[in-house]
Amino acid sequence: AHNLRSTRVAELLRQNGPPSEAETPSLLAAVRDPPASLSVIDQEIKETRKTLEKLLRETERVKLYASDGTTLLHPIRALSNEIFYEIFSWCV
Repeated sequence: AHNLRSTRVAELLRQNGPPSEAETPSLLAAVRDPPASLSVIDQEIKETRKTLEKLLRETERVKLYASDGTTLLHPIRALSNEIFYEIFSWCV
């Protein structure tokens, strides 16, 4: 979290003195306003997760369809049952 702080805030936290009068209003706003800001961010995260889940499901659907297509288009499926009967009749 240290990298996320401004240099001035990091400096103030290392020192024992209070912020300047000019800095106080923005610090008060930071203390007062985070719930609203966090709520917006949390909502964006929720929507992004829903989008990610939808995309992951779609990815799995496309992979399954491609796999099924590979199986269904395999050349051995084009051989007739009679050919298989003939082949296996020689095996027994």
